[in-house]
Amino acid sequence: MLIWYSTMDAAVNPMHVPELLQEVAAFVDDPRDLSSFAQIDRLTHAVVTPRLFRCIELPLESVESLAVALRNDPGRAAACRSLSFLRPHILKAVTAEDTAVLDRWNVDLISVFSAIATHGQLVSLTWRSPLYRRRANVALSEDAWITISSALGSLTELDIYIPSTEKHIWAPISRVHFTQLRVFRLNLSGAHGWDCALLQQTLDSLYLLEELALNFPLCCGPRGITLASTHPHLRRFSFISCSLVEESDFLARHPGLESLYLETEQSFCSGTDASSPKMLRALSTDETSLDSSETLMTYPIIHLCLREIDMDDEYIMGNWCADVVCAVARTLRCLELDLGGLHDVPISPSVAGLLSTAPALAEVTIIRRKRLPLPPNWASNLLTGLLAAIAPATTLRAVRLCCEEALPEERLQDLGPLPPRLKYIGWDVGSTTLVYVIERRGDKNVVANTLTRLSTDDWATEGVLPFMGESWTDW
Repeated sequence: MLIWYSTMDAAVNPMHVPELLQEVAAFVDDPRDLSSFAQIDRLTHAVVTPRLFRCIELPLESVESLAVALRNDPGRAAACRSLSFLRPHILKAVTAEDTAVLDRWNVDLISVFSAIATHGQLVSLTWRSPLYRRRANVALSEDAWITISSALGSLTELDIYIPSTEKHIWAPISRVHFTQLRVFRLNLSGAHGWDCALLQQTLDSLYLLEELALNFPLCCGPRGITLASTHPHLRRFSFISCSLVEESDFLARHPGLESLYLETEQSFCSGTDASSPKMLRALSTDETSLDSSETLMTYPIIHLCLREIDMDDEYIMGNWCADVVCAVARTLRCLELDLGGLHDVPISPSVAGLLSTAPALAEVTIIRRKRLPLPPNWASNLLTGLLAAIAPATTLRAVRLCCEEALPEERLQDLGPLPPRLKYIGWDVGSTTLVYVIERRGDKNVVANTLTRLSTDDWATEGVLPFMGESWTDW
């Protein structure tokens, strides 16, 4: 259709109205489609090209192409709102040639962020720093980071991974005055013993934060982090770290928290009811994290994810998991179980008893990773085991499974007996996420429709029912 429009007479062609072209371009999300759209004719190119620079996503090794485009026309940087630098391919070794590559990256990054800083319109930055096979003192220059930091003051979202080789960037970033930052995700998983007092000062100044994610080493975390900051609007908090302080009242100072991800020995609860967020509805935890903050289970959790569950451990499967689920059974609607264990049985028989302790479930997810090669019929047996663990009278509306193998097509042609309310099966393999819509045909339950679901890095939004426009609590 776009080609047909381009051959129409300009006097009557509505697509030669710049405002209409902008409206159409606003509905094109894929950069490749947008680029093709921009090639129709000169007018379309002039109108649509700025939108190509609105949301940029590329590996850091491709920064040269962006730098060249902005050097040729610095005004294009005015359109840039979102910039995502993904991790490049792993370099085999640190050599003189690699150093030359880094030098080019430094020059190109300075060009890109200098142009962006001139306009002050950048609102989102995702940064995945280069990763090297050898641990060597090779990193981007401090001059590059000073220029990068000069463009960050307008951000509302910052998602950044900083490897151990780039410890020197703290000074430039700590000098940024973030006035609008609402989402801050920081991965410092290599910050063993770092002095992060400047980071704590930055956290203390982020009054508008709605989401905070901190990823520190699990063995020996950074120094200077006190967890003493308060963010009045904070709704989501993720914390991966060893214990940094003896005890923290961080959760008590953020009663509006709705979603919490913990992988830590850090204690966030003093053992009193006042030490838990009042609005908490989604919780992802493992045994260690929950044992350090037990009172979290006294609140009405709707979405619960239990991670690193060893199916070979009878106490974990038969006691700990059951006690946790039972504690929130009255409100629990979505349960995720990340199951481990090296044996070939996809689903432990204990899962059936576990599900029976939460009678009001609307959705259940089983995450079952196993190293290849997989036994024969692994995926099919995983589904069979889960369906067998579900009571016939269950209220379940959806099940979702994450494994390393696609579900065979023939398994979808007859799913066997199903609970009457079960309508959806989600299936995730790597980056492929599908939803199978079930209907009854004659005496068979079969898949009537298959939908592709976008995967995200957000554990709290991966549910099948929200994707299908249904709520865990509506029915």
